[in-house]
Amino acid sequence: MYSFLNLNIFFSKYRTACLLVATLMLPFLLISCRADNIRIVEQEDQILFIKDNITIEIDSSVLERQNIYEKILLDVGRINSFYKIKGAYIVVDKRQYISTENDKVSATPNSVGSEKFRKELIKHTLDIYDNWKLEGLYRIIFEENSQDANFDNITDANLKMRSSTDFASYYRENEFSLFGIRFYPSYCTKQEAKNLKDASYSLVRFFLDNNQKEKLLENVELKDIKPWAKEHNISLDYMSKFYDATNGIYVSEHPFSKIVVDTKRKIGGFTLNIVMEKDDKYKRYEKYDSAHEIEQMIFTFEKDIANNLEVIKKDAPNFYKEYQHILTNVPKVVYYLDSSNSHNYHVSGANKIFLKIPNAQMSEYNHYLLNAVFQHYKVAVERPMWALDGVDSYLNYVYSEGADMEEFVKMTLYSVNEKQNNQWDRIYKISNEVMSKNVDESNLSQWIKEPRNRQQVFLIFNSLGIRFKDEMVLKNIDIYNKIEALNDNISVANNNNVFANYSFCVFMIERYGLEKMLYLGIRTKESTTFEDYFGKRYDALLSEWAQYIKDNVIDGEKLLNSG
Repeated sequence: MYSFLNLNIFFSKYRTACLLVATLMLPFLLISCRADNIRIVEQEDQILFIKDNITIEIDSSVLERQNIYEKILLDVGRINSFYKIKGAYIVVDKRQYISTENDKVSATPNSVGSEKFRKELIKHTLDIYDNWKLEGLYRIIFEENSQDANFDNITDANLKMRSSTDFASYYRENEFSLFGIRFYPSYCTKQEAKNLKDASYSLVRFFLDNNQKEKLLENVELKDIKPWAKEHNISLDYMSKFYDATNGIYVSEHPFSKIVVDTKRKIGGFTLNIVMEKDDKYKRYEKYDSAHEIEQMIFTFEKDIANNLEVIKKDAPNFYKEYQHILTNVPKVVYYLDSSNSHNYHVSGANKIFLKIPNAQMSEYNHYLLNAVFQHYKVAVERPMWALDGVDSYLNYVYSEGADMEEFVKMTLYSVNEKQNNQWDRIYKISNEVMSKNVDESNLSQWIKEPRNRQQVFLIFNSLGIRFKDEMVLKNIDIYNKIEALNDNISVANNNNVFANYSFCVFMIERYGLEKMLYLGIRTKESTTFEDYFGKRYDALLSEWAQYIKDNVIDGEKLLNSG
């Protein structure tokens, strides 16, 4: 009795201290209680810790697995207290790096609890793909007294301090962009990266203070940002040009690909791996202010894909109507932009595209779209290579902004070696002479915007018929492929070199229309002949192709005799 009274007196006297100790001990008591609800599944190489809708897979070689599990569970709990999550799957392995792939967060044992790991955890559990949202949410959930905070009404002095408006002064003098590449000092400046992080925190705080948590976690449109920008006197003029194209895109540094740009969209989206080599040509992506160039590249990719669809819809309406469900539901494509690639190519039947230069993106994308995607949706398609190469490149160079045809023309006009040391120099000299008579050099920037003019440039250059190996195939085009022409099979033109295919396809599209060329391979069989499908034999079409060049290109005869 005496002991009980003493305890009662002690508790009364030190009530506040006792409550504080109890509060501090609560997380540890909860962990002990949680352990009773943990299901542990031991597999051959890993152990699964399963708690309700949370699975943590830890490699069996990792030490202190229980401690790692508990640390992750606490981090997930913090996120869940901000917004109820549906679930999480985390993989911990010494051989991993921090990333979110295949709906799982991967990490090494030492990275658990780090800022990068926690941001990936937020991305995974809340399905957030914008770097600015992740930055703001990380600060709020993990840095600002997260266990005690009321996330909808935080008045903590430290929080207010972190919402410093210094960034506003910076952006009055500099262009404002929320695109994720600008969080990395390798691609902008340390000053910009710091100010963007502060601005991101302020913007996230703005949505929460205005009871717009749901809006923040879903799709934030440019109009939703305007009140915040007005409050801080920040211009959105620059960002407005490409905000829609870069909204919902996550940018991260990667140990194998220097930078990875990943869209939230699984349909119509992409992952772009920009691989950095020591090659000076691509070093430009790893320097201050290169963020602008990468932003423009992403914007152009998105714009050209949308425009490509409009061209098909307009010029091949029946094809578009029949296959709209395929053309508008393209599975996510993965690009690898690497200057060390031998050339640009699409991996047949897969969603992978390797680019040596960004300008070839739409050519290879159309390889993917018109072949692999159709096969993905169980549409049998066997387009002859000459048609596949020709149509894809036609759509790219005639209609896509990324092809940069103005630079292409300048290169042809002004990079001629006057000494003409070899056959190549002589060929390009002819190309220069013909090109100069067919383009409007005085108003090139405007002239080249017209698809008809771009088509003309494309036709001129490729009608030189230069094979990759110093061999000419269009010399004396009237008798070109004379032996092969005796065989009228639809695939015989595959014997042409790739440049000849480009030129031939311009003629075929002009003569028969884009739609007929798109149906080629779907409405034809292996045994189909040119006469079956086009109504004329291959040898006759070759002669008409030559005449088309002569009729439509000033000095076209020179091209045909350029060997």
